[in-house]
Amino acid sequence: MATKKRFVNSANDVDLQTAFIEKTGNNVNNQNVSQATGTGHLDGSWVRFTVICSEELVQKIRFIAREEDFSIREVIEKSFSNTIASYESKRGKKIIIKTKKKDIDSVL
Repeated sequence: MATKKRFVNSANDVDLQTAFIEKTGNNVNNQNVSQATGTGHLDGSWVRFTVICSEELVQKIRFIAREEDFSIREVIEKSFSNTIASYESKRGKKIIIKTKKKDIDSVL
């Protein structure tokens, strides 16, 4: 009787963050946390934000980041900050973002 080969899908058993740390020695959660503002955002206030734009803009942003020794995130974040400041100055008021997070003690 022929024996059946057993295939194991090891991808489901891998914690990607742990594998990354083991392979590179870098912790993705703590990587470059204070580069943009010098204050860091260890409180988890960073959010991934995907943007689709022209290839030319992407190449120019990458060039600026490389040339000036900044991360792409720093260059983009500065651009966003400048755009928001321009908008706020033209409108004459600051944009206030209200947090919708509920206090758990008031709910449970």
